[in-house]
Amino acid sequence: MRFSRTRPGLRWLLALATGALLSACSETDIAKISAHMFDPAAQTQLAMMYMIGDGVERDVDEARRWYRKAAEVHHPEALFGLAEIYSNGTGVEKDPGEAMHLYLLAAGQGHPRAQYQYGIGLLDGVGAEVDLIQAHKWLNLSAVSGIDAGFEALRRVESLLAPGQIAKARELAREFNRERNG
Repeated sequence: MRFSRTRPGLRWLLALATGALLSACSETDIAKISAHMFDPAAQTQLAMMYMIGDGVERDVDEARRWYRKAAEVHHPEALFGLAEIYSNGTGVEKDPGEAMHLYLLAAGQGHPRAQYQYGIGLLDGVGAEVDLIQAHKWLNLSAVSGIDAGFEALRRVESLLAPGQIAKARELAREFNRERNG
């Protein structure tokens, strides 16, 4: 009986101590702690910090390692960040095929910049075979999600497609949105 009365007090004390410890930590320390606790959003944030040297020394290998950890659970921003590394050859040999694979995984989760990059790859045949209908679908989705460059690329791909192909691509984009939004 006595233990049950002190238990809420212990919880309060533990919460207070944890809060005090975290308030003394820097953003970098909190990101590192959370990343090591398998939080994919924190792992992605830590990867970004290593990519640009924000609060830590810039280390592309460490960034890639943290992106990869978060990408293993299909975190869309991590997939996109890892795709950018392979697309640009940042600290690794360029691998357009791997970049396109990762862009597609992120794009399929609704990541607008990944949708744009995947669409451009399909339009230009970089890392994948040219597929103008699929390129239109992904560029359309990116444009609707606020990627301004998507509109320009969409006009470019539409100049290469027949009206029936454009209608097919638009239907694929609508179908994607229906499946994602239920």
